[in-house]
Amino acid sequence: EELFFIRDRVDMNRSKEVEHFQLTVYRDFEEGKPYRGSVSLRLYPGSTEAEMEQTIDNGAFAAGLVRNEPFPLVHPSVSTREPPARPPPRQDAPGHVGPGQAAPGQTASRFAEKDLRHWLKPLSETLYSNAGEGINSAELFLDRIETRIMNSAGVDVSFTRYRGAIDLITECQGDKEEVELSKFIEFSDFVPDRIVRLRDQQLRLCRDRAVAAATPSMESAVMLTGEPVKEFFQYYLAQSSAESAYKGLSILKPGQSAQGAEIRGDLFTLSLDPDLPNSTYSSPWDLDGYPLKKTAVIDRGRLLNFWGPLRFCHYLGIKPSGSIGNVVVEGGSRPMATLRQGPCLEVVSFSDFQTNPLTGDFGGEIRLAYLSKDGSRDRGLPVSGGSISGNILNVQGEMTLSRERQ
Repeated sequence: EELFFIRDRVDMNRSKEVEHFQLTVYRDFEEGKPYRGSVSLRLYPGSTEAEMEQTIDNGAFAAGLVRNEPFPLVHPSVSTREPPARPPPRQDAPGHVGPGQAAPGQTASRFAEKDLRHWLKPLSETLYSNAGEGINSAELFLDRIETRIMNSAGVDVSFTRYRGAIDLITECQGDKEEVELSKFIEFSDFVPDRIVRLRDQQLRLCRDRAVAAATPSMESAVMLTGEPVKEFFQYYLAQSSAESAYKGLSILKPGQSAQGAEIRGDLFTLSLDPDLPNSTYSSPWDLDGYPLKKTAVIDRGRLLNFWGPLRFCHYLGIKPSGSIGNVVVEGGSRPMATLRQGPCLEVVSFSDFQTNPLTGDFGGEIRLAYLSKDGSRDRGLPVSGGSISGNILNVQGEMTLSRERQ
């Protein structure tokens, strides 16, 4: 279901039902030593049988050009070394979870209680309730995604999940120009308080951006909040992956520090959670059909083990975690109010903040920040412009994490 607003007026609504078929073709061959090549294809529902056969034949040919080391497929027993004989697929297998049901260990969504169309009104009312002026436009999306994963080894699992999103555009007239900011809100459950909180936060940021001064050239403690924090920790997620370790791209080693030798700040803890409430990335199985569970990756600054799908973990000879989409970083030692005291530049929005997963370089142009010189205010002077750059390897020993999580 899709709903488009111009200010608070519905401009267009749209409902659609689509099917996607993705097929991975594996081909085993030898050229001096054994290989297992693979290619992912998309099959279209309107294709004829002859067209699909041609697509698969082309994929099989292409897979023969990919020289990957052999690796097993996921088996119903989840054995990666000595897979059992293939059992016949069954439609009533325990792995099948229908619409409105939650897979074992999976959090149920309130969107499963009624038809999707029913939720458009409460979502719209929540977004615009007591919003006042400031919303330029909004696009609302709500999907029910039914997924079935099968492979030739006998895996046959299915589940239903929900994906909601609000693309919110806010505006505010400044002294010299009108300012527009965008916010993409994702959710998998109906939690009105969170939508209102993020909306109000975006309206406030837009008003502050309209009156922001130019960012002065300075050296200062920097505080990151919001989306940049997620991008910052992508470095550690990439460095702790089995794929990076196998390809020789990771500098980390299990049992050793992931934050360097000298740590004067907080030791952080990072885990992967396949069933994070209200996350659109939660899933009971990955796309290989591997069952997922919460996985500890870094504990108080020390790498416990690499994480990743069956293929790369098999190459390293470690137990796979599967591909998990949710990353959780535990809170630190100090409350945010304390971190905001003293000279500090709190950056809440970048035009484009990026982190290099190989080198640790990070940077971005400041869209909105708050400059505090003496800590006398909760948040300082709104500023905009300029940029921040650095390298995680140079600052990770000094990092301080807020006690609160976002």
